[in-house]
Amino acid sequence: MLEGLGCNFIKAVGEYADSSSAIHQFSTWHKQCVETLITTVLANFAPSEQELLATQICMVIDGAIVRAQPHGDKGPIESARHIIFTLLEATNNCYEH
Repeated sequence: MLEGLGCNFIKAVGEYADSSSAIHQFSTWHKQCVETLITTVLANFAPSEQELLATQICMVIDGAIVRAQPHGDKGPIESARHIIFTLLEATNNCYEH
């Protein structure tokens, strides 16, 4: 079993559900920073779709992390990688035509 799987920021939002909590706010800020970083990276790849694609990628990543935690394996992470590559490939194919 793999130790340490899970996202402390997702866990913190669950533990500190009050949106006025500093921990909740910091965790939410962190997740937004990750999405902003991914959006920035996608700027040259998919300019008109970058925000939507970044949101989708973040959802896949978060889902994989949450799913991997109780199972204790990297299977969901590998699946997420495949899904993300499929999303990027589909987006790239849209821009080639």
